[in-house]
Amino acid sequence: MNRSTHPYKRIGSFVELSNEKIRLSYESRLARTKLDLSLLKLGEELKPARLLGLMASRLLVPLSETIKSRLVSFFQKGSRSY
Repeated sequence: MNRSTHPYKRIGSFVELSNEKIRLSYESRLARTKLDLSLLKLGEELKPARLLGLMASRLLVPLSETIKSRLVSFFQKGSRSY
C-alpha cells in the first residue's frame, strides 16, 4: 500500500490510536442510529391503518369532487327551468 494514501499515517502514538478508535466507534454508532431512525420512519409510513387511510382519502377526494360537480350542475339546471 502506498504510504502517501494511507488514511492513518497521521497517527503517531498509542493515544492518537486510541482516540481514532473512539472516533470510529462513535461514527459507526451514529451511522447505525441514523439507519435505525430511517427504518422506524419507514415502518411508520407502512403501517396498515395509515395505508388504508391514505388509500381511502385518495379515492374519496376525487369521488366527492365528482359528486359535488354533478350536484351543482343538477341544481343549476333546476333553477334555470323556473
